[in-house]
Amino acid sequence: MRSSHRIVTLQFGITLCLFLALVFLGTSNNTTAQQPASNPSEDRDRGIQLYKQGDTNGAVAVLRAVVKQDKVDGDAWHYLGLALARAGDRSAARKAFENAANLRIDNLFNFNYTSAPRTDEERKARWQATLARLKDALDSVENYMALTPKPSSDWRTRLDNLRADKEYYEQGPTGIFSGKEVTTKARIVSKPEPSYTEEARRHEVVGTVVLRAVFAFDGTVRNIVVFRGLTHGLNEKAIQAARKIRFIPATKEGKPVSMWMQLEYNFNLY
Repeated sequence: MRSSHRIVTLQFGITLCLFLALVFLGTSNNTTAQQPASNPSEDRDRGIQLYKQGDTNGAVAVLRAVVKQDKVDGDAWHYLGLALARAGDRSAARKAFENAANLRIDNLFNFNYTSAPRTDEERKARWQATLARLKDALDSVENYMALTPKPSSDWRTRLDNLRADKEYYEQGPTGIFSGKEVTTKARIVSKPEPSYTEEARRHEVVGTVVLRAVFAFDGTVRNIVVFRGLTHGLNEKAIQAARKIRFIPATKEGKPVSMWMQLEYNFNLY
């Protein structure tokens, strides 16, 4: 009888332990499931702060996780490049800066504005925001090129364009208007055609490059953005051609002003 009682007691003890273990695991899983998901923007800010505090390894670990989760965060890529460069990994830093530069350039003039600025202060704020984005993009491009032994002509063109646009915006807000806001629209006098690149010709690339640009009050074409592009250097050829356009600036109330315009360049092989 005592032996049987011990067996029953032992079985009960084992059953109780298994039950408690299952309850614990279930509670643990529920707790894990209830934990909020990681916020990429908050993690990016934390990674940037770690970099600025001198915690290079910590910054690399956090920012690598961020760009893995959000591949289009240009700021995360840029600071990851800075951290990797500080850690001595030039190859990985170069790739990070390349990603940052491409993303920051693509986002330069992607405005979410639904209407024209209503006051001079609002126009000035938009102007300053664009200048800040230009400086960020230029910073990424310069870091990328510093780690690139032989940067391509496309990257040199990008660098020159960003520097020119930055100088233009540093002159202070003069206003950029749509065609509906001006008294007279900008009038093109001459529009040189772009040339083919040998690589594009070899690959038989054809199609249309669509650009959006500012025809500035001072007679220069600036802030050129590729809306629809082609490969093998044709975007850069279109941008180079757009820079050479001669035009009469738009006017508003008798004064020359800057105006957004769309440009199209067709590339055909004959």
